[in-house]
Amino acid sequence: MSSLKSLDKQLLLKKLLILYAEKIKRCREDFFYFCKTIQSTDNYYNDGKPHLKKLCNVLQALYEGKLKNSNGEVLKRLIIQMPPRHGKSRTLVNFCSWVLGLSLVNRVITFSHTDDLAIDFSKYTRDIISMEKNRESSIVPSDVFGYKLKKGDASKKQWALEGSHFNYKGVGREGSITGKGGNIAIYDDIVKGDAEAVSKITLDKIWNWYVATARRRLEEGGLEILCGTPWAKDDITGRLLQTDFKDDYYFFSLDVATNLKYENNKLVSADMLSNSDMSFKTYKIEREIAFLNPVTKSIFLANYHNERIDIEGLLYGEFKEWETLPEKYERIYFYCDTADTGTNYLGCIGGIISGGYCYVTGIYYTQKSMEVTEDEVVDFLIENSAKELDVEGNNGGRGFARNIAKKFKERNYNIAIDTPFQSGNKQTRILINSANVNKYIIMPKNWKTLYPEAANSITTYSRIGKNLFDDIEDAMTGLVERKERGRKHISYNEIESIQTNRKGIKL
Repeated sequence: MSSLKSLDKQLLLKKLLILYAEKIKRCREDFFYFCKTIQSTDNYYNDGKPHLKKLCNVLQALYEGKLKNSNGEVLKRLIIQMPPRHGKSRTLVNFCSWVLGLSLVNRVITFSHTDDLAIDFSKYTRDIISMEKNRESSIVPSDVFGYKLKKGDASKKQWALEGSHFNYKGVGREGSITGKGGNIAIYDDIVKGDAEAVSKITLDKIWNWYVATARRRLEEGGLEILCGTPWAKDDITGRLLQTDFKDDYYFFSLDVATNLKYENNKLVSADMLSNSDMSFKTYKIEREIAFLNPVTKSIFLANYHNERIDIEGLLYGEFKEWETLPEKYERIYFYCDTADTGTNYLGCIGGIISGGYCYVTGIYYTQKSMEVTEDEVVDFLIENSAKELDVEGNNGGRGFARNIAKKFKERNYNIAIDTPFQSGNKQTRILINSANVNKYIIMPKNWKTLYPEAANSITTYSRIGKNLFDDIEDAMTGLVERKERGRKHISYNEIESIQTNRKGIKL
């Protein structure tokens, strides 16, 4: 009897060993199964999260060279866009531990927006590799691959596995990466939130870092993974998707909710990406709260619906353009905002006022010194037949106005100059007048080509966060605020004899 029991135990043990070996083999062959197995304790990769299985399958296909474009060419670059707290970073950490187990030849470099985040990513990867069993029957990564961290290689950001010189490095945008290269590069949340997303100078710095430093660390034929919120058209992925090489990237994008249905303008249902990560009830509440304000609405849509913030968050829409000037108009009027500091711009804009609209005939926008701009502004206004000019009287505006008034007099040019003082907050004035600026200012055809530097500022100016410069926007605001002052309906020929009783500098 005892011998039968012993035989049964041996058969059971043999079956368990066979099952264990099959699991080990499957973990090596199936990345999603690997994730599900090594993190079975918290059941994170459960059947209620099909989006994680899709993500795992895409990552495995990338590694195995099975992602292809429409021409059948193998793709080695992947862009991942998913809502926050839905497992993308956790899955990428698991991916690092999986590919390092598949081959010691693999060398992974992960990039984040700060060194602290890079250290966290590195630490999590090391923790997965060093994971210990919580029970005898459980499977940990070292069971699957037999790897160990190299002794004495305890750096938080750079380390190797036994039998290899170098396998992993994590670095922030400002960190040093000299001399290190890898065959797998992962970019995780390179833009640090909406404040950076609306700063052109920050996005330019990030792009320059990516092109000149980070991108060069990837070895020929290596894999590149870019993961994060699609914040702006000028972030890394936004710029890449505007190039002729966009077809070199496989695009994996998931919204937090799809098939949104409304009744009486109220959201009543939606298909959620993962109810355990965000339920419809939570989504509806967060959406309603976010939509109370255009700023938080834009941030919400970027995070949860992959809508770039500068589509919704730009202050101005497209401007109307004129091809022929109206035959009759009231004024030829310009508004000038002088540079507050040496790094600011002088912005001057104006043209023909007709029927309450301003048909822009010229934009002057420069960072040149006052000594240069005084003469150039005079030339600019004479070329545009300006007869009235407002120079914002704040800071050095009055002094600038006095100086150019003398230059106009020396050249026998008749123009009325006023120096209105703006007591309100500049940003608030720009914001609340933005709709009228878009409505009443009509730009010349091809104005973006004619005035590229000013156009870049106007078309990227965001209602969210900080903008690097606001000088031309302030000038447009002043133009719209004061375009109705002293209106007198006259023809183009009569404009030459215009006289003004307005207070200010009269020549």
